Amino acid sequence: MSGIEAINSLSKTKTVKRTKNQDRWLLKSIDNVLSRKNSPPSKGKFYPSSFGNPCDKYLYMAYNGLLDWDSIDARIQRIFDHGGTFEGRMKKYLEKAELYIDDEVSVKTEDPPISGRIDFIIKHDKHKDALLELKTIKSEDFHDLKEAPKHEHMVQLQIYLNLTDRDYGVVMYENKNDQNLKAFKVDRDKKMWDDILKRCKKIMTMTVEPDKCTGMWYCRCKNRRTQ
Repeated sequence: MSGIEAINSLSKTKTVKRTKNQDRWLLKSIDNVLSRKNSPPSKGKFYPSSFGNPCDKYLYMAYNGLLDWDSIDARIQRIFDHGGTFEGRMKKYLEKAELYIDDEVSVKTEDPPISGRIDFIIKHDKHKDALLELKTIKSEDFHDLKEAPKHEHMVQLQIYLNLTDRDYGVVMYENKNDQNLKAFKVDRDKKMWDDILKRCKKIMTMTVEPDKCTGMWYCRCKNRRTQ
């Protein structure tokens, strides 16, 4: 997402207050084993989930290893684990429906240096096969999705389609509150891919960091590494 920026920003206001009647020792013990330092991505690479952010300052900083990556607290790790259970459940469903081909498929290209991982490759009635990208989102965002996936997820899947030379994919969302599903069609878009490649080359040839943030309200470009 890039979801981690939004989750980290919201976590400060979403923390549940622990009253005297709760077993603080047990909760702290679980929190301690879940909290961890978020490992920064490799310098000199692009990641498909980053391209949904329109901020070139952010992409420049990410590519050049200039971002300060926050620690992941226990609550955020539980959110990630919830997303992981969706993938595990969906794999079982796909296997039972005899649609499963492969999962967690690594893809990369050297020019430009893009590296990512596809959630699933599945069988499809109208295509030789298809790519499937899974997302879990809160209820209000789920209901806001009507005709198409979120732009950042569309971009991410476009990268996977073009890197694997496929024409069709699906972004599937699960509502975190009630487990309802939506699955949006995504056709390969050559123009969008060309725009992504142009953006990569622009970032790679920049000699000066962009001055202004042009991203979303939770854009990580404000978090610069201090060491």
